Amino acid sequence: MSLAKIFTDWNEGNADVLSTAVTPGSYEDVALGEAVSRAVDLLNATRRDDGAYIVPLFKEEQPRPTNEYVLYRAGKDQIGWFDSGFGVSGVERFVDVNKVAGTVIGQRLRYWLPEHSPDVGLNFDDDELPPESIQPGNSLSHEQEDSFFDELRTFVSNERDAKREQTWETYTEMGFEDAQRRRRLSGPFIYLRNSSTQHGDRAYQYQIAENENGGNVDLRDDEGLFEGNICIADIEDDSEHFPLEVRLASVGDSQLKLYPTTETDADEKTLHSILGNDNTVLWLHELLNPVPYNRRTTAIKQVEEHPRKRNILTGNRQASFSLNKYALPEPEIELNDYQLLALTWADAADDVVCIHGPPGTGKTRTLTAYILHAVATGKKVLVTAHSNQAVDNLLVGESTPGNPEQGTLHAVAQGGENDFSIARTGSNSTSRVVTNNYSNRSTRRADIVASTTSGAAQFDANQFDVAVVDEATQASRPATAIALNAAEKLVLAGDHKQLPPFHADEDSKEEEMHISLFEYLLDRYGTNISVLLQKQYQSITSTAA
Repeated sequence: MSLAKIFTDWNEGNADVLSTAVTPGSYEDVALGEAVSRAVDLLNATRRDDGAYIVPLFKEEQPRPTNEYVLYRAGKDQIGWFDSGFGVSGVERFVDVNKVAGTVIGQRLRYWLPEHSPDVGLNFDDDELPPESIQPGNSLSHEQEDSFFDELRTFVSNERDAKREQTWETYTEMGFEDAQRRRRLSGPFIYLRNSSTQHGDRAYQYQIAENENGGNVDLRDDEGLFEGNICIADIEDDSEHFPLEVRLASVGDSQLKLYPTTETDADEKTLHSILGNDNTVLWLHELLNPVPYNRRTTAIKQVEEHPRKRNILTGNRQASFSLNKYALPEPEIELNDYQLLALTWADAADDVVCIHGPPGTGKTRTLTAYILHAVATGKKVLVTAHSNQAVDNLLVGESTPGNPEQGTLHAVAQGGENDFSIARTGSNSTSRVVTNNYSNRSTRRADIVASTTSGAAQFDANQFDVAVVDEATQASRPATAIALNAAEKLVLAGDHKQLPPFHADEDSKEEEMHISLFEYLLDRYGTNISVLLQKQYQSITSTAA
C-alpha cells in the first residue's frame, strides 16, 4: 500500500504535536529535509497560520501512522515539537533539521524517504514522466488566430452543406415510391390551415394521420421531427413542383407548421395553391438537422472567447503538468506498466494530454482506470466519443444484462464497492445494458456523464472538471471543441495512424482542417504532449506500482 493510502484517514484534529526529549546521535542520520519535504508534497499537508506544516509521524520500527506529528518550517528548514526536557509540559521548539536527523524524530520520519517507503514505485525513468511544461513548437499571430477559428466555422458550414447535398442526391435517386416502400418517409400529413411564422411569413399547418393501428403518432418521439429541421416535402404524382425543401417552424405532438425555404424554384402562387389545398397529402423526408452543426459553431465561439483554451489551441501558452512523484495515482483495476504510465500522464495534465493507443494496447481499459481515479478524487467527468457505439463501449464494453464485462465502468459500478453514479444522455444507445442502467438519469447529480460529442453541447462551459474523449482521432476538431468547451481539462485518446475523422465532404479529405484535434495538438506541441501505450500483456504485481 502506498503512503497516500496509509494516511487517507489520518486527521490532525485527532492528533497531537510530538512531546519528547531528544538525544542527538542516538540513531544514524537520515536526510530529514528531503523526508519532510516529500511528506508535505505527498499529503498536501495542512499549513498553520504561522506558516508551519503539520507532518505526521510513523511508529519508530514500522511504517504505520500514529496520532502524533511534528511541525515543519519550509522556508527555514526547521523541525518543531514540544521538547519535554524543558519543564513539565515542555515548550514548542524549532531547530534546524540537521540537528535532529540522528534522533528519534529522524527515525520516525525516515519512512517518508523512497528507500524506506513502502511504495513500490513506477518502473519508468524520470524522463518518461510528464514534464512541468511543454513549449509549443509554433504559435499563431492574432491575425492567424482569427483565421484559424474562421476556418473552423467554415469547416462546419461546408460539412453541413455537403450533408444536405448528399441527402438530396440519395432521395432523388431513390424517388418517392421507393422511399415510401422503404418506410423512409414520415406521413401522411393532411392540410389543416394557413398559418405564419413568428416573423410573419406565410406557413402551413399540417396534421399527421393516425398510424396503421389507429393510434396517435408523436412527431418528435416516433418520427424524429423537431422545430428547425429542414425536410424534403413530396407528394404523389407531381414531379413538376415536388420534391421541394421546407423548414419546420414548429412541431407539436401530432401537428407541425412548415414553410418552403428560399431555395425552391417554384413560384409562390403555385406553391400556395398546392400546400394550402385541403386535398394535399404531404410526406416528409429529413434533409438536415441543423442542431449538431449549430452546436459545433457555438462551441467554437465559446472556446475562442476563453483565453486559456484559445491560447492552448493557437500555441500561445505552455501546456502544463502538475506531477507529484510521491503521490502517483493508484488504479482500481489492474494495469500493465505502460497503461499505468498513461494514467499518470492523464492525472498530471492541467490542460490537455493525448494518449496514443494503437490497437491491442488497452486504451479503453486505461481510460476506465483514469475515469475511476478522477471520480475518486472528487472530479466530475464527461465521457464522450464521436459515435453512440464508441460511448457505450467505454461505459459497458461487451457487457450483457446480468454479466458485466470485467474492467469496465459498468462492472465497477455494479460491484457496489464504489459510490459513484453514471448518467447516459441521448436516446440513440443500442445497448440494453446502457438503457437499463444509465439512461434517463439526472446529469446534474451524476459523477460520470456519458454523451456523444454533439450531445455534449447541451452542457454549460466548464461544467465538468475533465472531459475524456475516446476515439478522439476519428472526431473532427469542431466536434471535439464541444468537449473542450464543456470541461476544464481534456484527455484525448486514439490512434492518429488509423482512420481519420469522417467528413461528409469528400473533397475536403486532404485539407489541413480535416485532421482531428488530437493530431493537431501533436503538430503544435510535438509528441511531448502525448504518451504512447505499448503492447505489454504481463500485468504489474501491485496496483501501487
